[in-house]
Amino acid sequence: MVSFPDLPVSNAVDHILSLSPSRKGLISIIYDSLCNISPSSLQDVRRLWEGDLGVELTDDQWRAALALIHTSSLARHSVMQLKVVLRVHLTKSRLAKIFPEVDPTCPRCKGQPADHLHMFWSCPKLATFWASIFGAYSEMLRKNITPDPLSALFGTAIENRPLIAFTSRLARRLILLSWKDQKPPSFTRWIRDVMHFLKLEKIRYILKGSMQTFREVWAPFLEYYESLQTPLDTDD
Repeated sequence: MVSFPDLPVSNAVDHILSLSPSRKGLISIIYDSLCNISPSSLQDVRRLWEGDLGVELTDDQWRAALALIHTSSLARHSVMQLKVVLRVHLTKSRLAKIFPEVDPTCPRCKGQPADHLHMFWSCPKLATFWASIFGAYSEMLRKNITPDPLSALFGTAIENRPLIAFTSRLARRLILLSWKDQKPPSFTRWIRDVMHFLKLEKIRYILKGSMQTFREVWAPFLEYYESLQTPLDTDD
């Protein structure tokens, strides 16, 4: 009789992903666990992203991507971003490597392998969605903000990083909600989601006694939102 092989030893990533999003103090637990993850394991993930992006991430860029994981006012959003950075989500491209009979092409565009970079950023069906978001950033910050995969994937923007990190995270959330759909998420839904979750973000700043910082960070978005009231009456 052939015995079933032993399960691999549990590691910090397994522990983080097993945590309940409603657990008290979750963000602190995630942060502590991240600090204890083997540097070599994180470097493996970093190299996978570098291979997909075709660029070498600087140490500052990678540290920023990791640091921004736990900066959300909602613990479940921090867990979601952790999964994005660690490439946990099951793509058809990954499935096809395990099960050759699985079609690896993207369910949205039907034309390219659905790897992590494609599903979150480079799919042609997402081009309008991301172009609209970066166009909005340009209007909010009154300067040209070029569409950038590092900002879209990790929130590591140079301009107003707290705003872009928070809002790009909600864009990734919408992509995950429509992971298997042919229709991409809409820009209008993104705007509405930002306004919805911004209420919780404001509470976080109030509890920290940082309302002045909140105003400085979010004034560009709120001014932009005021200019979009009529278009937001209907869906995209």
